[in-house]
Amino acid sequence: MRARFGRAQAAAIGWTHKTVLNSAPAPVLTATERYDAAYAYAADALSRDFQTAAVVDYEKLRVHAARGLIASGITGGREDVDRVVALMESRGIEHNGVHVALVSGVMGGRLHVTNTEQIRIEQSLSLAARRAALDNSSSLSDDQIHAAMQTVHQDDPSIRFTAEQKAAIYAIGRGSKLTLLTGVAGAGKTTLLRPVVAAWKAAGHAAVGMSTAWKQADALKEAEIEETWALQPLLNAIDTGDSSRHRPLSS
Repeated sequence: MRARFGRAQAAAIGWTHKTVLNSAPAPVLTATERYDAAYAYAADALSRDFQTAAVVDYEKLRVHAARGLIASGITGGREDVDRVVALMESRGIEHNGVHVALVSGVMGGRLHVTNTEQIRIEQSLSLAARRAALDNSSSLSDDQIHAAMQTVHQDDPSIRFTAEQKAAIYAIGRGSKLTLLTGVAGAGKTTLLRPVVAAWKAAGHAAVGMSTAWKQADALKEAEIEETWALQPLLNAIDTGDSSRHRPLSS
């Protein structure tokens, strides 16, 4: 009722509605231009996915292609999506300023995709880890480990290492520059680090503790590790060369 009354009033005074929204014709893109525009959108979206995931579900390519086509224009339905996905696979994408090719493979029964830069990073890490695992130049002697265990017991007589903990202590102390120890919660992993850390310090090495978050990292202070880091701030510090600890204000 109000709309009809409003239009009657406008007509009575001679007013007509005008808009600039449809004054200019929409540009008509060729099929190649539509595909290129959709590819540009999809490639950028996939690069953002790779910021937080080394491997993404292959279906993400089709999702990003479809969204790009919504903006540039879609006329062929599934065939258009197939064309844009094919462009991504043949051209690759720009990721962190590097042109990378896409590599797909089956994982867990589903098709996934990664990129050549991620493969290069993982291969480089694997090589560095292999070299560190073969480097025993900083290994502790049995005498150093035994002396550190005695010191820890003297400082805190309540600490009694089990046979399993002693085996783990010697394995870490004698280990290479890359040594892995796993244990269930409550197994005493932090406690058994105390003699190893003490022996490393006595040998002139620095001890740095790191965990996924500040709370877990600072728990390593119980092993006499004074410098502790949460994972992301440590990675940022390594990347920028800034050794100062940046903690959240609530900590």
